Amino acid sequence: MIAEEVEKRTLPSPPPSSDTGETTLVCQAQTGDRSAFDRLVAAFAVPLRGFIGRRVSPCSVEDVAQETFIAAWTGLPRYAPRRESTFAMWLYRIARNKTADWARGNARKAAHETAITPVDEERIAAPSPGLSVEQSAEIETLLQTLTPEQRTILELHYGLGLTLAQIAVQERKNVSTVKYHFYRAQAAMQAARNAGKEAK
Repeated sequence: MIAEEVEKRTLPSPPPSSDTGETTLVCQAQTGDRSAFDRLVAAFAVPLRGFIGRRVSPCSVEDVAQETFIAAWTGLPRYAPRRESTFAMWLYRIARNKTADWARGNARKAAHETAITPVDEERIAAPSPGLSVEQSAEIETLLQTLTPEQRTILELHYGLGLTLAQIAVQERKNVSTVKYHFYRAQAAMQAARNAGKEAK
């Protein structure tokens, strides 16, 4: 299934679910336990960089990711699980704000970099663990057939492990609308994949 391939592409190692394990790490990090926070960073680093990488220039991904994690670390004392829902949703919101800041502050520079930098080739040059260069290239190509909204939903679901209901809350959309875009995205990727096979 293409969904399984997307999941492998964006999330080689699943982040901790919103259970006792994640809650414990968050609570420990809130008390100043840096090792607990480092474990949270390690769990979410890959999907978060993937999310950021689709919104900023390749050379800025690491900087924006670092800014996101620094903001998360400094903001942890104010993080309230019941109010913010899951840690992943809270972290995603920080990342989205940071990418928005980047876009506002680097609009002119970003336009120039996009025009001269082979973004897709740079991503493909470093395939995700467990996938070949060809498989990574196929996933990237298929993702480009989706609308920005569809890509975001897949990234949040497969990359950060959010449920469709959580995505609806995060994106301020009706759950039915999110489900519609989610299944449309999967169908579009499968159709594009089949068309590519037939063309060979």
